[in-house]
Amino acid sequence: MEHPVDGTRIEADLAGLGIDSPGGFAESANRFMSMIRDRGRVINLTGPGETGRLWERHLLESAAFSLLLDRSRPVADIGSGAGFPGIVLALLGFEATLIEPRRNRALFLEYASRELGLPQVTVVRCRFEDWSGASPQFTARALMPLDRLLVLMEKLGHSGTLTVRVSPDDGGAEGAIRSLVLPVPPLDRPGVLAQYRIPIRRPGAAASTRKAFP
Repeated sequence: MEHPVDGTRIEADLAGLGIDSPGGFAESANRFMSMIRDRGRVINLTGPGETGRLWERHLLESAAFSLLLDRSRPVADIGSGAGFPGIVLALLGFEATLIEPRRNRALFLEYASRELGLPQVTVVRCRFEDWSGASPQFTARALMPLDRLLVLMEKLGHSGTLTVRVSPDDGGAEGAIRSLVLPVPPLDRPGVLAQYRIPIRRPGAAASTRKAFP
């Protein structure tokens, strides 16, 4: 079984990215990683071999999303899966809606948010296409190709921003309004966080009738 990540290292890694973490974050992060390892034995929460690098690949990368987001506004995390980045953002103080269509993963997200004392988390078990809510800012990680996601969000009439991780091999963050190169170390793989304004309306497209956030 993997050992907990030293709290001093967690704080140092966050500080190295310029992230201010609330008191008790390191303890909560280790509890969350323990939940993923325990439940991952019966639920496919992460890929093979991922439990040994949860901190540097998944939690720390998820925490980096906070650097491009407005802490005063809620976040909708599309396809939350095991809680990346949604649960981690909630541990940093964000109000978060986690949209996850798969039953077992949605149940895990409810369990984790309850056990970690995160009343500001709402778990919605449905496909993103069927979600009737709105948000000023969205996140997504390892969900679908970026161009497909932007087209889908435009089609559904959402507005606000979308923050995603893109691979350097995918051409970086072309078209992004803000971006952040992820440093290695402390993360264990290169990447770029990119934020896009949505919807990107095609010429002649009708304006959204959903609630808009300035």
